[in-house]
Amino acid sequence: MNNGKVNGLVVVAMAVVFCCAGVAQAFPKVGLPKVGGAAAGGTDIKQMKADLKGKTADSLKQCSVARLEFIGAQGLLLEALGLKAEYATKLAEAKTLAEGNASASDLKKAQMISKEANEAIKAKSAEAGELSPAAKEKFAEGLTQFSKGVAIETAQVAVIAGLVTAAQDIAKNASGLQKAGAIAAGKPALDLAAMIPGDVKEATSTLGAIISVAKKQNIKVPKDATDLL
Repeated sequence: MNNGKVNGLVVVAMAVVFCCAGVAQAFPKVGLPKVGGAAAGGTDIKQMKADLKGKTADSLKQCSVARLEFIGAQGLLLEALGLKAEYATKLAEAKTLAEGNASASDLKKAQMISKEANEAIKAKSAEAGELSPAAKEKFAEGLTQFSKGVAIETAQVAVIAGLVTAAQDIAKNASGLQKAGAIAAGKPALDLAAMIPGDVKEATSTLGAIISVAKKQNIKVPKDATDLL
């Protein structure tokens, strides 16, 4: 190969190198997002999913705490109304479901048992005569504990709404390969959203009925309880 051809090839090679360097400098951040990592806009989907999982678990725990307050209160109220033996087994089952690391499914089952107990309390209260002093004391304890459950669960309504928004943001920002995982990550929050607000409404209605009975029975009603209505 003569010197002219060699020199020509060197010039071409150097031109290619400089051209590539210029492109690299002009577009230093061009690249595909990692699966499970940051999406096109720089959003870290993996971290968002982890945050949502932790916050959803915290909310579920608080809802379980509220359910245990309801169950304890229902035991006292049913005892005051003479129905303790009839519902003891069911309430024990509900308590077992709500204790520990209860899942949303466990909580839903406990919720259904509680709802049945609430209906029994309202029905029996409507036909009950004057309660004995001991029964009134039990009823007052039950009222206070039930209102505590309402307060705890009510506080979770806004929290859960925030979780749903976070789940929607994850699904919106996820890339095509991340979509399925993003949707799955948001499901527990959506499960709570489908369950808790309606339960708060039902529990608040029951609390109103309990307070009405307490007033008729000349049982002192805490202001904190009436403030929840």
